[in-house]
Amino acid sequence: MRKFLFLIWISLYVFNGKAQVNLVPNPSFEIHNNCPLGTSQINEAAPWFQPSLGTPDLFDSCDVSEFVGVPQNFIGYQNARTGRAYAGLFVAYPGLASPSFREYIEVKLSDSLLPGQRYYVTFYVSLSDSSHYATDDIAVLFSTDSAKSDTSYLLYWTPQITNLSGSYLNNKFIWTQISGQYIAVGGEKYLTIGNFKSNTNTDTVKVSGGGSISSDFYNSYYYIDDVCISTDSMTCFQPVSIDERSKGLCSIFPNPTSDKLILKSNMPGVLIMYNSRGHKVIEREFLIGNNLVYVETLENGLYYVEIKTRDKISRTRIIINH
Repeated sequence: MRKFLFLIWISLYVFNGKAQVNLVPNPSFEIHNNCPLGTSQINEAAPWFQPSLGTPDLFDSCDVSEFVGVPQNFIGYQNARTGRAYAGLFVAYPGLASPSFREYIEVKLSDSLLPGQRYYVTFYVSLSDSSHYATDDIAVLFSTDSAKSDTSYLLYWTPQITNLSGSYLNNKFIWTQISGQYIAVGGEKYLTIGNFKSNTNTDTVKVSGGGSISSDFYNSYYYIDDVCISTDSMTCFQPVSIDERSKGLCSIFPNPTSDKLILKSNMPGVLIMYNSRGHKVIEREFLIGNNLVYVETLENGLYYVEIKTRDKISRTRIIINH
């Protein structure tokens, strides 16, 4: 009976096309006319653009020089959460007293927001390897007109969705989800992501690693991927699929599952599982052959699984339904 109800739920979810609309065009920055060959080229991922004097970056695996490549680039190493591209921007600059240097990314939504409608918002961030500091001050602004300013680095707006205060975004290895809900006033058609606080009001913490102290990396620089806005809470919680390059190396089943997973692999590695909020819930090493992963203590819901072998990383989603 539970299986029957679960299949009904999946069917309703899949075929309710209207509910599954993501209002953010080009949400993972995959679509662009030209391969980025240097910094400050977010405008190539149209309709995304830079709204201030700050010049955010576009990273893509098509850049064979690896300067703005994926996963290797001038400021660190990170695989795209989905596809082959992501954006990047300076969010905080504690090493610079003035001005409050910022970068933002902005996009015009595919449709204006409706008055009184609740919208669910998610996007993912990863701190660059070369950053010396992490911050908790990353936010989302909705506006009826563009927040564009041709005279300032800092945009003086009040965002509607902010990362949780004190929850420093210090992970340089995995993508961390930022999410929230917004009840629209009506007519909002632009979305801007960045830090809307001055240096004085921005909280930062020192993190390990980082580039040269004398370099531009004495700051908080974040990669951004998978931006989503929808009236359906589930639409914006879609995980990545198995990396095409890693298919055949390993498989994980059954899916959905109630108590355990079987990981079949041709080489040893590490499995890491995250819940829909981006929190790690399982990490374990595995060997060649069949490996059992017990999940009976986890809550029902959607989970992300990252499988790391010697030179490959694959990602997929698992549904747990006890």
